[in-house]
Amino acid sequence: MKFRNYLCLPITADKDLSSLHIMKYSFVLLFLLLSMGCSNSTEKTLEIPEIRIIPRIESRTAGEMFEYQDVIGLSVTREGESYLDNRPLMFDGSLFSEVGTLWYADKESPATLTAYYPYQPSSHPFRFSISTDQRNGCGPSDLLGSILPGVLPTFQPIEMIFHHLFAELNILIDNRSGKSITEVVIGGFVPTAEIDLKTLLAVPVPGTPASDVIAYCVEPDEWYQAVLIPQRADLAVNIRTDDGASYTQVIPETPIADGESYRLRVRLTSDARIDMEMTGDIMNWGYAGIIDKDGNGDGTGGSEEPDPTVLTYGGETYRIEEVNGKIWMAENLRYAPASAKFEQDYWYAKGDKANVAEYGLLYRYQMAVGGTNPAPNDAAPVQGICPDGWRIPTSAELMALAEAVPLEFFDPQAGYYQINFLNYSSSKHYLISSTVDGSTGKVNYLRFWGSSHPIAIAPLYDNRIAASLRCIKD
Repeated sequence: MKFRNYLCLPITADKDLSSLHIMKYSFVLLFLLLSMGCSNSTEKTLEIPEIRIIPRIESRTAGEMFEYQDVIGLSVTREGESYLDNRPLMFDGSLFSEVGTLWYADKESPATLTAYYPYQPSSHPFRFSISTDQRNGCGPSDLLGSILPGVLPTFQPIEMIFHHLFAELNILIDNRSGKSITEVVIGGFVPTAEIDLKTLLAVPVPGTPASDVIAYCVEPDEWYQAVLIPQRADLAVNIRTDDGASYTQVIPETPIADGESYRLRVRLTSDARIDMEMTGDIMNWGYAGIIDKDGNGDGTGGSEEPDPTVLTYGGETYRIEEVNGKIWMAENLRYAPASAKFEQDYWYAKGDKANVAEYGLLYRYQMAVGGTNPAPNDAAPVQGICPDGWRIPTSAELMALAEAVPLEFFDPQAGYYQINFLNYSSSKHYLISSTVDGSTGKVNYLRFWGSSHPIAIAPLYDNRIAASLRCIKD
């Protein structure tokens, strides 16, 4: 009896060889076909990636990022046709995704992605109403939108920048009445908007009556907050106290812009007066600029004289001190021009916008000096982004200040941002000067990093770091 090793089958005669070959190759062919089918199926599955979104919220604090299991609505259009419509994607702590939400197979066909938050199961929001009772928080009223054209199918997550479509109003109260505040109500504004996610615009619905909005209490008796539809209207603020009294003030024709945050400073006096001043602010969202003056219309916040020990600029109040005949800001600047862009023109200490109030902003040099670097060895004053009547100090002035004051004068020390390395560091601290070295073309910064190291002037290239700024009075 003979055996063929490759089949391990017994054969008894050569005449059976052809039939055995046929059986052998039939089995081999069947195996190859099945393997190819499985392989093709696997390849086709792998060739169509899942849509995943990495969110970024424009000009919002790191502590106010999306939360675990938040849901956005995603729509995808391709060549003018809808591919996905209002598909819910859930946040897992780092990105939004949903099992089975896949790209199409054509890798060369670009798409436009449109997303919004909070998610509505019925459809993406053509109209959206804020809550008129925000005592439990402003989040459900904070509509965010994002649009990203020209996206090709990819295995990589797609970064989408979400923008606030409405405005935030922060009411900061100096309560001198001796009474406890029970409620703050904002009136005069339409609560419903027509939404265009293609342009990220929100417009009040014509003919809709204005409605009162009860504000969220952040800090009792001190800080109240509400989200409002962007519009121009007579802004009425009503403060109610525990004795049943009610205090109301109106700022006529107040413009509220989308994506901006505003501070309304209110002084409730002991003689039942209410004074208000409303400004834009960088505290939570974008800087909005000064909107209007206080209730008296003179910008003083009432009948009292301005405090000579402080400077008010861009809605922020700074301590100022006289040192050797020169008047200095005793705090780091917190001002961001309306055109400034986060992570391009300025950064946050420790990477968190919640630190702005304490540490100020970290500025790219070109932003601080107003867009154009001073000429080398030029002694001409540079105002930059400092207030009118103030300017950026020279390196000699900074060094003279450092020699005249204790190190604690510069507290809290904000660290710096390494632009080239995309990294924040608290190992050293820098203050911007207007002096450019004539021999090297580098900017002179004042560098200090603890009591064990000498304070010194550090020449650095202008695009290397983002640093703090303290202005000096002309």
